[in-house]
Amino acid sequence: MAVNTLSEQQEKDLAYQHHLLFEPHHDHFRRFYFPKSSLVNTNLTPSVSCWTAEPQVLGSLFEALKFGILLRADEHNTLVNHLPDIANHAHKQLLFWQLKQPLTLGKPVQALTLTESESHLWNTCIIPWEEEFQLAILGGERLRFLSHFHLNYTCI
Repeated sequence: MAVNTLSEQQEKDLAYQHHLLFEPHHDHFRRFYFPKSSLVNTNLTPSVSCWTAEPQVLGSLFEALKFGILLRADEHNTLVNHLPDIANHAHKQLLFWQLKQPLTLGKPVQALTLTESESHLWNTCIIPWEEEFQLAILGGERLRFLSHFHLNYTCI
């Protein structure tokens, strides 16, 4: 059985033809499924620091992550119970990248890393409620916060 192989140049030509055929569809699907109103520019959001060249994150994913707040037991349990939803939102983020095709250093974006903004957390979430949180901790309550979120094509 003979196997036909393509030269490197033939592979590049086919990839370029594929790009030309599907680019209009990428734009249409990106605008249809991910309108600008559904996106959050994390560079403009004080509760997080974005460590990725592509700062646009789906609003549904960003809202599900609960950055910038202290989580009491019931809020933490809700977050844990919604991990499958967060995974679904993360998969949609990957689809958004496939349709938008953002680049970093000339290569497609491969990962998203968000971290909590320490100054925002302390100045807007902790200091104004310091007494209440001290009493809660002294009463044995555990307070948590989301410190980071990382997404790439192999893990969340």
